[in-house]
Amino acid sequence: MLKNIKFIINLMDQALYLDHPSLQRISKNEFDRVWNIVNNNQLPEWIKLKEVLPLGTKIDGYIEVFYPQGVIVSIPGYEALGVANFEECAANSQKRNMHKDLIIKAEVIGYDKVNYWVILGNPEVLDKEYLF
Repeated sequence: MLKNIKFIINLMDQALYLDHPSLQRISKNEFDRVWNIVNNNQLPEWIKLKEVLPLGTKIDGYIEVFYPQGVIVSIPGYEALGVANFEECAANSQKRNMHKDLIIKAEVIGYDKVNYWVILGNPEVLDKEYLF
């Protein structure tokens, strides 16, 4: 265990110790430059995804993970990720405790072009797990 840790970021599933010697601090401009390169490489797939999942499309997916941005949903068959509001999912859940792999039915209501996520509305969390 590292001593004298001053900064820790909780990423929901792990702690990131910002003063770890293997980490190198970069500027926001450098991060944005690399982020844009990676995203630009995915742009053709993103454009195609928005064509096959237009606004109003009903999807069936499953809970992948819970992030501060919301519930991240895998959408099988499209190699896509969606994001749904946690409170809406909890309010429309058949199960008292939501967890990974529960099936979600929702509707495409928008697009998050920063993260390349489909924004999902009207989520309904079923009491069934997705079978891989």
